[in-house]
Amino acid sequence: MMKMKSLKLGSVALVLLAGCAGDGKETVDTGDAGGRRWSLGESFVYEVDSSRAVSMGDFQSHFHGELAVTVVGVEDDGAYQLRGDVREARYEQLPAEDLARDLEMPFFFTALPTGKIESFQFQRGIASGAASVQREMALSLQVVEPAESARAVPAWSTVEHDATGDYRASYSREGGAVHKVKVSYLPGPDAEGEAPIAGMDRFSLDSTAEYTLDASQWPSSVSEHESVETGAGAMEVTSSKTATLRLVRVEQRKALVGSMSTADLVGDALIDAQAYALAKVQADRGLVGGRTFAQIADLLSAEDSQVHNEAIAVLAALIRLDPGAAAAARAEMVSEGRDLPAKKRMAAALGAAGTAEAQRQLVSLLDPSLYTVAPAIDAIAALGLTKEPTGETATALLGAMESEFGGIAATATLAAGSVVRSMTSHGAGDAAPVLDALVNKLARAKTAEQKELFLRALGNSGHPRAMAAIEPYLTDGEVTLRAAATHGIRFMVGAAADRAVIAGLSDAEIAVQRAAVGTLRYRSIDGVLPAVEALLGQTTDKKTRSLAVQGLKAQRKALVRLADSAASERTRASARAMLDRVK
Repeated sequence: MMKMKSLKLGSVALVLLAGCAGDGKETVDTGDAGGRRWSLGESFVYEVDSSRAVSMGDFQSHFHGELAVTVVGVEDDGAYQLRGDVREARYEQLPAEDLARDLEMPFFFTALPTGKIESFQFQRGIASGAASVQREMALSLQVVEPAESARAVPAWSTVEHDATGDYRASYSREGGAVHKVKVSYLPGPDAEGEAPIAGMDRFSLDSTAEYTLDASQWPSSVSEHESVETGAGAMEVTSSKTATLRLVRVEQRKALVGSMSTADLVGDALIDAQAYALAKVQADRGLVGGRTFAQIADLLSAEDSQVHNEAIAVLAALIRLDPGAAAAARAEMVSEGRDLPAKKRMAAALGAAGTAEAQRQLVSLLDPSLYTVAPAIDAIAALGLTKEPTGETATALLGAMESEFGGIAATATLAAGSVVRSMTSHGAGDAAPVLDALVNKLARAKTAEQKELFLRALGNSGHPRAMAAIEPYLTDGEVTLRAAATHGIRFMVGAAADRAVIAGLSDAEIAVQRAAVGTLRYRSIDGVLPAVEALLGQTTDKKTRSLAVQGLKAQRKALVRLADSAASERTRASARAMLDRVK
């Protein structure tokens, strides 16, 4: 028998309930004569058969059993409390993991009268894999009704939410049958490009569900098929799901009414965090594929760029799985047995791993006695790219900023700005000492070269306090400083930053214009789009135009949104014009 380990690739979904039917006993009045009826204690029992496969880790699962969904309460805001119970489960998965006991734990969620989920909660202590399976089963019942005024229409669309994020769904109705297509996910706050999942640069979705509904609008049968393909660099992951559900009986379970308020529950955010951590471990194991440190390290010297770039990712995965690999990489970097390109790639792998131990080993390479054998500048750059810098990393970069060795101080200064941004965004320690040092160094800088360096470092920080230090240089008489200051606001938010970008776009100097358009891919374009359109209508500089178009391409989803719903007609018109440019 197989036993399954849940690999969360952002596709584990929350449940949207299709409604409620019953005999009218203890019915909750929705205040909507044409709406669904929610009867307290009424329980809808489905026979469920579902399978999932994920290419990474050769993951497979199959479930057969029953899912009972019971209406157990009403929230003050009108949302309904629902309870799910898994019964008579036969569950198999590869790689093996015993989830049988946890699968039988009841779970709860609240849903609006339309069926849209407001929250989701699980029993404290449940394995994240079991919680994911529970949600996967309940997700298959998802039907969200249109607004009251549109209930008679044959087709409608909604924005719904699952563990991956918000997505658009399209529905069509014919008699008692409903067809649903999950059209596309909306971009998440940390996602780039077309993928809604941070770290993925490719994403495609094919998801349909067929429902037959009874007179009470509960599904009497469900047939669901979903396929997702994601990618990042050379990594490709495919995930597929099929599910069939059949309503077998309706029970009265009045004893369960109120059970949500008495249960010891945790929110789905915690469950998802646990599942994500597990998925990262599984992904790392899949990348390493049983290879040893020596086998991976040898590939770092390959002339083929694809081979050595993939080796960096694999070594980073090994370092996350095995802290001892970080020490092994450091030992190779100070030895004479490795060529310099391989040492540089080991530094990149340590930075990509991002663990506290990896950072510790990189920090140790900042010893001046090692500068002749180890690529210290690459170690500093890797520390600057670490997503969750430690206090030790911040302190080491402050020290390296004072170095007299060529290139060390400048690289550490730029890296220090990036560390401030990472520490702030991830809540990973106190960034104030590093930010204070950069602000003070800019204030004491004597030469234009020094000022430009600290402006760029403060720009890397994206910190609101950095904006105050950068702002005076936005109108400096020295072109290089104006350009550096303008580039330095690429991570800044707010009206003041928007005004600075607009001023840069209309600056008489091409260098400043280029710096301004270079900010577009990194920040909100809502307040600056008409100014971008004006610049493109005037400039004859090919590089400026190219940089602007590249930035707009990176913001294509924002352009679509602005073209459709910007408050200003001027902005909507600019967005439509810019979309034509980036087709």
